Amino acid sequence: MAGRRPQPPELKLLRGNPGRRPIPDDVAVAVAGRPKKPADLPAAAAEHWTYLAGLLEQEHRLTLSDGPILMAASIAYAIGMKLTQMLMDPATPTWIVYERPEPDGNHRQEVAKHPVFSEERQAWERYRKAVNDLCLSAGTRARARTSGQKPNSKLDQFRSVRG
Repeated sequence: MAGRRPQPPELKLLRGNPGRRPIPDDVAVAVAGRPKKPADLPAAAAEHWTYLAGLLEQEHRLTLSDGPILMAASIAYAIGMKLTQMLMDPATPTWIVYERPEPDGNHRQEVAKHPVFSEERQAWERYRKAVNDLCLSAGTRARARTSGQKPNSKLDQFRSVRG
């Protein structure tokens, strides 16, 4: 889609709506709250789900509709960690030699990188995309909208953390 990203209606009202276009009143607002963690997540994924949900809760950005993205991110994390551990094992070969039969009856050898390398890269790419969808990376956090009450000042934030 060409052009600027649409601004939230609250911002248009705050700035005075200089374009005089009608402000939509039917903008969907996500319901704040902690989604239910799926019971069938593996242990590593369940632990990371709790971690990501905690980060979003601290920033007052966790909504009930974040459940599927949290699940996708935590599963991608668990798969990425498992594949990374497999690659760190000295018994995992870096290269694999394939023998392919030729039409003339001879066999040809081909050397290729172990397929776990590409699978690991794809798992971490899925994780990165899910984290971006949750606005947890530095670049997307600046554009994130929050819902809920924030502490009054930086000092109150510090006090609540130090408890």
